[in-house]
Amino acid sequence: VSTQSTGRLGLMSKKEEEFLAPLPPRPASKEGQVDVNTTPAFKCLNELLESGQVGTERIAQLKTKYLELHDRVKGAKEKETSLLQNAKRLNDQLGQQKYLLENTTEDLSGGDLTEVGQLRQTLLKHNKGRVRL
Repeated sequence: VSTQSTGRLGLMSKKEEEFLAPLPPRPASKEGQVDVNTTPAFKCLNELLESGQVGTERIAQLKTKYLELHDRVKGAKEKETSLLQNAKRLNDQLGQQKYLLENTTEDLSGGDLTEVGQLRQTLLKHNKGRVRL
């Protein structure tokens, strides 16, 4: 009893055919997410398999490698997005700190309106009174 199927040139078992058969499209959970089963790479691999130019085992290896690379690229994009958001947040924070520093410097030079400046003025007045006596 043979386990060979008559489909796809009769060269694969039913299990192999089921493994390599194109999967139905998966619904995208995020906007812009790509279903790798519909990519040109997977379509090309399926065509090569159907034409018999590449063996079942090699197609399975290539699909696995493609999925690994796809996941790495997706992870790199997510990391890049996260780093860009963090950089933007830090840049905004730096801008706020620069603004506060500039305003604090203006306040100190514009008449010492801070508590330290007021204490300094009080001390100077007190010292002037002592020198006159």
